[in-house]
Amino acid sequence: MFLRKTLPYWILQLVFILQQDHGSNSSFITSPNGYSYTSYQKGIVCNPTYNPIKPKTIHDLQQIVGHALLKNLTVKAIGNLNSITDIICTDGIPINMEKINHISYDREKGLATVGAGSTLEHLTTQLHRVGRALEGMPAFSGITIGGALGTGAHGSSLKLRTTISSQIEELTIVDGLGAIRNISRNENGQLFLAFRTHLGLLGIIYQVTIRTVAQYKVKISNKILPEAVLFEELHRLKNQARSSDFFQFFWFPTAKEVVVSKSLINTDADANQDCEVHFLPDVSRWKTGIFKTLLELFQKYNVEFGLYLLELFNMKSLVQPILGKTPLFLQQNSKGEENCNPAVGFSHKIPANKCNDCPWDAEDNSISFDESSIIIPLSELSPALEIIRSILREHPTQFYLNGIYFRFIIPSFNDSLAFEGNQEAVAIEWVHATRLDRFNDARAGLEVTQTLLQTLVHKHHGRAHWGKNGLYFSSPKMIRLQYGENTLKKYVNAMEFLDPHGIFLNDFGRRIRFGLETMTLEPQALEHCALGDHCVCKNDLDCGKENGYRFCSKLAKEFNVCNRKAGWFGSIIFIWVNHSLIAVFQVVRSYGLIKLAVFTAFVVALIVKVLCTYRKRKCSSNNENLKSHDDFPE
Repeated sequence: MFLRKTLPYWILQLVFILQQDHGSNSSFITSPNGYSYTSYQKGIVCNPTYNPIKPKTIHDLQQIVGHALLKNLTVKAIGNLNSITDIICTDGIPINMEKINHISYDREKGLATVGAGSTLEHLTTQLHRVGRALEGMPAFSGITIGGALGTGAHGSSLKLRTTISSQIEELTIVDGLGAIRNISRNENGQLFLAFRTHLGLLGIIYQVTIRTVAQYKVKISNKILPEAVLFEELHRLKNQARSSDFFQFFWFPTAKEVVVSKSLINTDADANQDCEVHFLPDVSRWKTGIFKTLLELFQKYNVEFGLYLLELFNMKSLVQPILGKTPLFLQQNSKGEENCNPAVGFSHKIPANKCNDCPWDAEDNSISFDESSIIIPLSELSPALEIIRSILREHPTQFYLNGIYFRFIIPSFNDSLAFEGNQEAVAIEWVHATRLDRFNDARAGLEVTQTLLQTLVHKHHGRAHWGKNGLYFSSPKMIRLQYGENTLKKYVNAMEFLDPHGIFLNDFGRRIRFGLETMTLEPQALEHCALGDHCVCKNDLDCGKENGYRFCSKLAKEFNVCNRKAGWFGSIIFIWVNHSLIAVFQVVRSYGLIKLAVFTAFVVALIVKVLCTYRKRKCSSNNENLKSHDDFPE
């Protein structure tokens, strides 16, 4: 696979010897040891031949590349593994960048130089101490700077730059020959453009120089509106997005409501507030365990009403305190913690945050999630919303965590692999919990989300987020569809120039560079590939084996999806009961009868238990009847 023809072997040896003369110690390059690592959602498992290495200097990075060249290995710089695709994998040497986290600040130029292994939280905290900030930032502050550049991590604004790649001025990298390169906006235009979304395939980023602004506070307010504003007043929402410093909204289609979140750089008297956002709050293990059990039961037994209640719970938590969940906006004062909405806080605390006790890190109680994100031109938002609504009317589906999440991105450059392109864009996203047996059992609403994903890409010029979605959306066919041959060729040219021997290649990179259908997946995930959106189903086997109630068909008469089959009369009744209860509860909500709603929820829980018990008894009695018949001679 590697193209070791352009550089003579004796030169590689000389490079390696010269690297050792810099004082680096080769002992940190360990022997193979059967090590493996996963994405933070545990869906992708990487099996490198070497243990991870933690370099401290740029000369350590050179030495690692030189060693890989001599040993015919690949390398991969990894951060906090916040991508859920096989972009994070290598079959050679994984390089953990956490020790390359230096930060320096040039007051005269207003520029910060930061190591690629530094997290966004670490950088913004250090900048805050000198009265500086980033113009805008992605929503999750636990990602590394190198990782944020790799996948195009973004926030939500049509006014300010919220991607790290749009705020950098210069990068220092080690290329595929072990050479140190400085790539700047002014001197290396085309290469600099490629590095705006480098995908980890162009070199190892050692440090970046990034523009900063004076520290500021943000005033944010969340408000619930009827979903009609998406269809009757969308132009008003777009205008708000363009006039607000930060803007996003969450659509909860079963609840038929939208949470609109609008932020402005604050200049009024309330600026003495110091609130923080807890979009990803810390969660205790016992709470995570309860939530995990509920999600599995609701999905296994198709309890749509239960998922609907979760949708309401999480929607309400975006605007007001809810028992059992950390308020979205909090500030510390003499009385303890206080909820705030509207909220005012420093730019590095609102709107970005990260959790320390995360639901996916709760050991046996951990919950894994599937993340989907498709970025479409803003001009396509109106027709996209219409088609999403029409599909959900025919096939009601609960988006019970964050709803359908809409974030806005200002234009970038068309000749890069930045998914926003050269026009205003909107990211349409959702998150669903996977099943306990993610390789065999389908999550709730899979048929609908698969229809939506394919519709957004094929009908609305959508581009898949590089660090999210199943691997089907980063297949050679889909990459060419989304970016076109010309843009892809320019990126591949940069790969060949900076990495002629394929040192940084992995299966993800081979799909881009050579058009190979290679994927880093567990055998179980390949067997039922459509369950994780790693393929579009062609037959029923691709959709798992959940008691025979999953089959491959067309939901919207156009795209193959893993559909649900109501195989017996009881299932049809069960679905009808769920939909009826949701309809009744919506009427109850509209009249503000909260107590009655809570009582209804309690009654539903009893009904669910009775129905589930009935299913088990019926199956048991049928088996006993069969056995009794077998006892009689023919």
